[in-house]
Amino acid sequence: MHGIDGLFPRKGRPVASGSLVETAIRKNRAVLAPHIGILDGVEEGLVAIAQPSVAAGAAGKVALVVLLERDTRLLSPQIQRTHPIVVEGFWRHL
Repeated sequence: MHGIDGLFPRKGRPVASGSLVETAIRKNRAVLAPHIGILDGVEEGLVAIAQPSVAAGAAGKVALVVLLERDTRLLSPQIQRTHPIVVEGFWRHL
């Protein structure tokens, strides 16, 4: 898929501006994308949550969890615990 490297950065690689990971670092809060469209014309996509690990008031690392949209319920504990910023229409970033 075009643009997937910037959307889901690999460990040790630079983080793309506007990505979930970059937003979590900048906001110093968890960020949730409830629907990431991956193909035009296909309803189901992905759901992702990026949660920064905060030390000394600044985000050092970010945990990024990505699931199929139908498995969103599995993220309920993290969503309830972190009260993430919700990013709608994240598919536009692909």
